[in-house]
Amino acid sequence: AMKCNNDPVLLRTLINLGVSFDCASLGEIQSIINAGVNPDRIIYANTIKAISHL
Repeated sequence: AMKCNNDPVLLRTLINLGVSFDCASLGEIQSIINAGVNPDRIIYANTIKAISHL
């Protein structure tokens, strides 16, 4: 989950290991995409989503 693991060094390690990411907000999704993660490795698991974020 991005909200628990947003340290840049930890994220780089996880990205290099090929893990996928659970994001709860558009900001988290944008951050991880900006870090170079392919969107195929991201799930948007927040149960309450703004229509504009879909």
